[in-house]
Amino acid sequence: MMKEIVKAIFEVLVNGQAVVKELNEL
Repeated sequence: MMKEIVKAIFEVLVNGQAVVKELNEL
């Protein structure tokens, strides 16, 4: 169960970085 939580958090962080990257390019 701990691995699932870490995986979910990791995915959110990766998605957040992608969004920030796109905003910086605007």
